[in-house]
Amino acid sequence: MRPRRSLGYVASAAVLLEPMADGTLRAVEVAGVELDRLDAVEARDADGALRAVRAALAMPSGIALPLEAQHDTVGVLVIVDDDPDALVAPALLSQLRVIADFAARAAQNARLNRHLERMRDEAEERERERARLSNRLL
Repeated sequence: MRPRRSLGYVASAAVLLEPMADGTLRAVEVAGVELDRLDAVEARDADGALRAVRAALAMPSGIALPLEAQHDTVGVLVIVDDDPDALVAPALLSQLRVIADFAARAAQNARLNRHLERMRDEAEERERERARLSNRLL
């Protein structure tokens, strides 16, 4: 018997897939298994991600939760279990969806912060270039 946690459930594995530059979803973080077991996992959508992760880990039960923020898919959280009946409780599904919503917002905030940092770095570089050119003119 597995230990119970705050949600009253401990999954066999959880996998976070993020979109790559070519639009495919690839596993970037895992819990419960080694990441290298998912090297070949590649999908185009949440359903494909679930099928690929379940096949790679030989798990009979699973759920894919798209991580969406402002109509943008920032990833997919796949929860899989070796118990075929583990992920059918409505309360658990509701809790997982809330967690996925928070994860999506956090991922979107991280993406926006990285974009903001790039913009700041570019502005600072332009300002240094402007100052250099201004000093050459004087």
